[in-house]
Amino acid sequence: MPEPTHPQPSVAGSASRQQHGSISPALLPDVLLCLLLQACIVGSGQVIHRWIAPELPCCARPLVP
Repeated sequence: MPEPTHPQPSVAGSASRQQHGSISPALLPDVLLCLLLQACIVGSGQVIHRWIAPELPCCARPLVP
C-alpha cells in the first residue's frame, strides 16, 4: 500500500515557486530592486572612501616632509 503524500506548504519566495532554476516573472521586480540597492550601497561606499582618503597623483610630493 503506497504511503500518503503530504502537500507542501506555500511559502512566498520559496524554491517551490521557481521552475527549473529560472526566476519567476513575479519575482523579477524584487530581484531588480535588490540589485539596484546593492549597487547604490557599493557606489556610496566608493564615494565615501575616496572622500576620506583621496588618491594622490603619481607626481605629487607628500604633504609631510
